[in-house]
Amino acid sequence: MIKKAIDKKFVRFFISGGISFLVDTIVLALTTFLIFQGQNVTILGTISIPKLLSAAVGLTTNFLLNRNWVFKVNNDRKIQNQAFKFILFSIINVFFASIIYNIYLGAIFYLADLVHFDINGLNNTIILIANLATEGTKMVISFFGYKYFVFK
Repeated sequence: MIKKAIDKKFVRFFISGGISFLVDTIVLALTTFLIFQGQNVTILGTISIPKLLSAAVGLTTNFLLNRNWVFKVNNDRKIQNQAFKFILFSIINVFFASIIYNIYLGAIFYLADLVHFDINGLNNTIILIANLATEGTKMVISFFGYKYFVFK
């Protein structure tokens, strides 16, 4: 019974992540092409305003779906504390993902060199594989972090 509840929550968590990704992508496209007319407007030359807006909407969507649908938290008095923990966990997760991505990337290049596999011309594929592995790792860590830290 416990295994079934975890499986159901994990499936919902996976779906909520997909929905949040779609919301982020749609907001990015709308802000980029409708509001900023195809221009990547930045702050300080590096921070993309459309991406900043879309990430904020995507994270808000993710928080609300996880809180209300995945982990079913009904206590409204805890929402500010949970929102703070969610943001803190998300920031830590971004830094962790950045580190783990470089580890996966390095491991792929190392293994290719070890078995004498020529990877010239496969850089885009390697980047996608490393990113997929990173996001999968991040998803598992996020599930347990949200379950036991954010929405407990």
